[in-house]
Amino acid sequence: MISIESILGGLGIFIGSCLLVFGLFEAFKSCQPKGGFFTRHSHIVQLLLSVLFIVGLIFSTYVGFGLQMAGSLLSGIGLALGFALQPIMKKVVSGIVFDSTRLTGKIIQIGEMRGTVTSVGLVHTWIHEEGTNNKICLHNDYIDKTPFKLIPAGVSDLSSPDADMNLKLW
Repeated sequence: MISIESILGGLGIFIGSCLLVFGLFEAFKSCQPKGGFFTRHSHIVQLLLSVLFIVGLIFSTYVGFGLQMAGSLLSGIGLALGFALQPIMKKVVSGIVFDSTRLTGKIIQIGEMRGTVTSVGLVHTWIHEEGTNNKICLHNDYIDKTPFKLIPAGVSDLSSPDADMNLKLW
């Protein structure tokens, strides 16, 4: 049974967790020198503080309203995270696929851009553009959706007969 004491207890825990997260945020912001770990990796701090806030929210809901309400809240948060992370997960899956194809070191052409794949990550693929000193960062889902040509080694002109036989279109 829900009582006013349990609701006030949950509210107190929620306010306490909000103050804790805010205090930690201010502490990380003020005590790090420019260029420090948390300044360069602020997304890690934001993720940790977000997780701490969500844990405080779920615990305060459990204390205030019981296990069933906390479970419902946790299910809703999981559903929201699933929808929010869907674009990132598409990039990660594409990165795993591209990494397994061993594209690193191969020459590819996407549209008018042509270059050597320097690295394939979970989210991005880096390409060194031919004829320039430019490095291009492409999202893996972009490469997955856009047809590209794998250029055989030693072929400089795509209209040559050597290029027609060895060219793969993905």
